[in-house]
Parts: sequence; structure tokens; C-alpha cells
Amino acid sequence: LWLHPVTRLRFGKGIYTKIVMKFPYEAKNFATNFDDTVEKLQIFLDEFLPLRPAAQVKYYNTYVGVKYKMDFDYEDGKSVIKVSYITSMRHASSTKKRICSMIESLKKHTPEE
Repeated sequence: LWLHPVTRLRFGKGIYTKIVMKFPYEAKNFATNFDDTVEKLQIFLDEFLPLRPAAQVKYYNTYVGVKYKMDFDYEDGKSVIKVSYITSMRHASSTKKRICSMIESLKKHTPEE
């Protein structure tokens, strides 16, 4: 006897998910100060991520007409930049990779010894 119905999940091209990424900020690792780093990240995200209509955000209705949400926190003595956005399941990995690459480009790069 089943007490709960079984639900089938379909992960097709039209299925969207919420992604949350956290980036710790330490001044010694970045080429610019915190405010400038956040500003550069916002400019990138504004150009990179699309606006999502209601049909795509489903349960995440606070993302209707929003490209992303940014929040800030403080953990283990470091400022943390949190970015959340809605994307299709099939593009989740590639969008995360692109955002990570952008963050890495903002870091100081020292020549290898």
C-alpha cells in the first residue's frame, strides 16, 4: 500500500533550476577592492544572463523579470558574494563555468616561479 504517490521527474530542455553560487572575497587575492569587484561582476552578469519570463521560472516567482539576485555575507573572516539565478538544466554547468571564469579573471595573477 502506497501512502505517497510516486512522481516522475522529467529533465528535458524546458526544465529550469535555481543555481546559487558563493564566492569568498579576500582582498589579497583580488586585483581590485571589494566594491569594484562587485561592480565588475554585476556588469558581467547583466550582459551574460537573460531575463526570465514567468513560464520559465515556475516556482521561483521572485525571479520573474530578474536576471539574477546578489547577496552578501560574512563567513570565516571573509566577505562572501552570493549570486543566484535561474537557468535551464542543460545549461547549468556551462553558465556556472563561465561565471567562475569571470571571477577568476578578477583575481591577482602572480607569475609562476
